[in-house]
Amino acid sequence: MHINQLSAYKVDKVVLQEIRWTGSRILEKQDCTLFYSCDNKDHILGTGFLVSKRIKHLIIDFKRTTPRICTLRMRGKFFNYSVVKGRAPTETSDEEKDGCFHAPETVFNIRSRNNIKIVLGNFNAQVGNEAINFPTIGQYSLQNLMNDNGSQLIQFAVSWNMITGSTFYPHKAIHNGTWRLPDGVIFTLIDHLLIDRRHKSKLMDVRSY
Repeated sequence: MHINQLSAYKVDKVVLQEIRWTGSRILEKQDCTLFYSCDNKDHILGTGFLVSKRIKHLIIDFKRTTPRICTLRMRGKFFNYSVVKGRAPTETSDEEKDGCFHAPETVFNIRSRNNIKIVLGNFNAQVGNEAINFPTIGQYSLQNLMNDNGSQLIQFAVSWNMITGSTFYPHKAIHNGTWRLPDGVIFTLIDHLLIDRRHKSKLMDVRSY
């Protein structure tokens, strides 16, 4: 199904979560390559990347950190890219949550420090419009106040001089929100994309489909 969507939307790279397989592998398919990181025993969690054969030659390496965190490094024309896929627990899992927000720091090592860093995924993080967090956040968050996950996400962004690109572009709520409340009316933004502040100009848009 994901492979079909890769062709349907004509995209070269898709990040995945909730794969729910076991272990960590690189699977070669006919038109793409699947990189994934899951729990070693249980069919839970799981993150990964689906890459089309058109850009497979640009992949430098894939690194598994945890079933919630994995990284794909790619060659670019002027800079290489370190793309980190994250999946944070909900607000009720404090110990595991703290570890999740610190884990991406381990992949930003000396080897990839000069790479363009992109962190994206479902962080269950509501980022508000508090003025104290500008310019790390933009003006287009769907929430007025942040939750604890949002606070940790902002702290991580500040420590690595990144911005939350998902809050910088104006869209309708249906195209800005990434989760709809059970009432079917209210949307909230809990998935985010972070990028190095100095490379903000390379980010053209962020929206939901």
